[in-house]
Amino acid sequence: MQSSTSKVLLLSLNSDLLAGGGESALLRILEVRPDVVGVTVRNVDNVDRLTPKTYLPEVFDLIRRIKQTISAPLVLGGSGYSLFPEEILRITEADAGVIGAGEQIIEGVIGALTGRETPQSTSDVLYRDAPANSSTRAIPKCPPGNLPRRDPDIFQYYLDQSGMANAQTQRGCPFRCAYCTYPKLEGRTLIAFPVEQVLDDLKGLARGGARYVFFADSVFNASRSHVLTLAERFIEEGLNIKWGAFFAPRGLRTEDFGLLKRAGLTHVEFGTDTLANDTCRSYDKSFSPEDVLEADEAAQKNELHVCHYLIFGGPGETMETAGETVSLALRFTHSVIMPYLGIRIFPGTEIARLAEEEGLILPGESLLDPKFYVSRSADPAALERMVRSMTAGRANWIFPDEFPKLQSRLQTLRGKGRIGPLWEFTPYRNTFLRLDGSS
Repeated sequence: MQSSTSKVLLLSLNSDLLAGGGESALLRILEVRPDVVGVTVRNVDNVDRLTPKTYLPEVFDLIRRIKQTISAPLVLGGSGYSLFPEEILRITEADAGVIGAGEQIIEGVIGALTGRETPQSTSDVLYRDAPANSSTRAIPKCPPGNLPRRDPDIFQYYLDQSGMANAQTQRGCPFRCAYCTYPKLEGRTLIAFPVEQVLDDLKGLARGGARYVFFADSVFNASRSHVLTLAERFIEEGLNIKWGAFFAPRGLRTEDFGLLKRAGLTHVEFGTDTLANDTCRSYDKSFSPEDVLEADEAAQKNELHVCHYLIFGGPGETMETAGETVSLALRFTHSVIMPYLGIRIFPGTEIARLAEEEGLILPGESLLDPKFYVSRSADPAALERMVRSMTAGRANWIFPDEFPKLQSRLQTLRGKGRIGPLWEFTPYRNTFLRLDGSS
């Protein structure tokens, strides 16, 4: 949009909400009187069964207030919206909703909403007043095109709040994990941004003050050649920026992590999920427990900060397989472990199909309110007790219900100049909780 003849105003609702309950954003909309208003819905909830929190009531209230403030057409988008396009469009009574990537189609959507074109719902966009057709449920195409520009004020806000910036090098996910929504949102075909565009983007972030970048690719090392090419160019350009990413625990050797470290890598977040062979298969993972052990060792040999995310209770999970996972994960004494219990059910995933087949959800049942899959072969309460008991006293295991207490302490570290995700400090949480007098 910014490259067309349209004038675009971007508002960070997070910063504006902090500044006064959304009133500043609403006043700005009223002042500008735009022809079309867009709202991005990034997340619908925190996908955590132990401490569930939905964000939709606040989102829906904000949309209602926008509609009361101005009569301009309203279009929705974002990954959260794209998972529930028909339902959220119906609830909010928005005029249109973009499904998946919107860079290539948003001008056409605005044309339809302002009368220059005829609205027609497709796999990429739904219009409230145009009937959906049979292609609406298809996975939308996701051509990256050019990297989107950043608003400098919004960039600075997030840099100040989080101590890091975000970037992207590719879209799409070729893997078939049973619970994952990335293939639904971005397609299964990996499409990389041109390396020189990625470099230019990172240089711009560095000029803006970013010292750390987290790559938001679904799986950064989905293509080994892609990440090694990026690393080589980062080194050639002398890019002075630290970074981290989500990795699959497979496909990279010790020397590969060494190259990535020389290119600025400091944090490796592995989507491990399970360390039992049976559940690796039932989760449709693309790797084995042996692959995970090798990947952790390869990263640790390069003295990188490593984190493993585990999901207990998925399809095929039993108390025995969960015990296998914990026993193997206890070997990762220098890695942070973040365990979750149960899997958030999203439409269009294999987990949703299994949940319906097993009678956990009804055909066509709304999944906007969080619903979780837990294997019938593992009682949730007993499973949680076992995992907590087996890991008691292990400071590198961080359960989701500890996050709220930790957040303010980690923010204190940010105030002292620490950058990056900071989860590498959580094993020392008992120390810095005592230092500030917290229990």
